[in-house]
Amino acid sequence: MLRKLLAAVAAVALVALLLFTFGGEAPGLIAPGEPAPEIEAGQWVGGERPDLAGKIVVVDVFATWCKPCIKTTPALIDVYEEFQQHGIVFVSLTGEDGNARPEVEAFREQMNVPWVIGLDAGETLAQIGVPAIPLLVVIGPDGKVISVGGDDRSLRNVLSQAVAYQRQTS
Repeated sequence: MLRKLLAAVAAVALVALLLFTFGGEAPGLIAPGEPAPEIEAGQWVGGERPDLAGKIVVVDVFATWCKPCIKTTPALIDVYEEFQQHGIVFVSLTGEDGNARPEVEAFREQMNVPWVIGLDAGETLAQIGVPAIPLLVVIGPDGKVISVGGDDRSLRNVLSQAVAYQRQTS
């Protein structure tokens, strides 16, 4: 019960932040071809912020209390394991604040998430225009968004194409 109440309060706070930050107009969801925002977070769990320059990056937007996020994490880890040899960087971001660090650490450990998680990432999430979670955003080595949304199957297709394109242009 308390967890649901805290989740509702966090959602209202995120909406309020978006409205305050953007003068009452929430931004739209970032689109393929647009420059990706700088991936920033107030804190990092599982390591430091990875070097993203010139790399294909998968951004997993989630929350520890989000049941669909929990459900999709194992499939996302499978995709990570399949593509890690290609130098693709995975990073998860949550709008949960620094007080949620113990929950984020527990989530990372229980789910065996092998990449870093950024928490207190509300500014980056606002720039992405996150409408709902979970959300996957793939960024190309040129810093532009390749895809937004989808599931593990579509992510595999996007990453296969991105890796093939990168091989052709290298």
